[in-house]
Amino acid sequence: MNHCKGIVVTVALLLSGAAHPLAAQTMGTIQGRVTDAMTGDPLPSTQVTVEGTLRRTVTNGQGQYSLSIEPGTYTLMAVTLGYTKSIHKVSATADGTTVANFALTGVGVADQLATLTHEIKEQRRLIEAQQRSIDELLRRVALLEQKK
Repeated sequence: MNHCKGIVVTVALLLSGAAHPLAAQTMGTIQGRVTDAMTGDPLPSTQVTVEGTLRRTVTNGQGQYSLSIEPGTYTLMAVTLGYTKSIHKVSATADGTTVANFALTGVGVADQLATLTHEIKEQRRLIEAQQRSIDELLRRVALLEQKK
């Protein structure tokens, strides 16, 4: 009976994560502020992403963000509409706070328009290529049906 209790306790510890080596690992914090490089004004609703992970957050009304993350070295990217993206390499330490501030440069309306125009042209090209593929498949189906 005592043997069964030992197995139950071991299984419970494994399921709770207490016996897992990463369970004891403490998290670090990366925080900072995203501002307009020209004016210093905060940039709310800017997305800050930890590249290569699913970790991301959005800045608050004061342009501030905070991420809880495992210790390690990461590449952060800050992106918002109307500004060029900015990338920083940072290291997070266990129980520590790393500050990574971003100052984003605004892009002119002409630059935004050129980028959007390029993206639209690329999407149109992809759609036209897909349409050609569909047309070819329909042509082949029609030929097969004629041979029946």
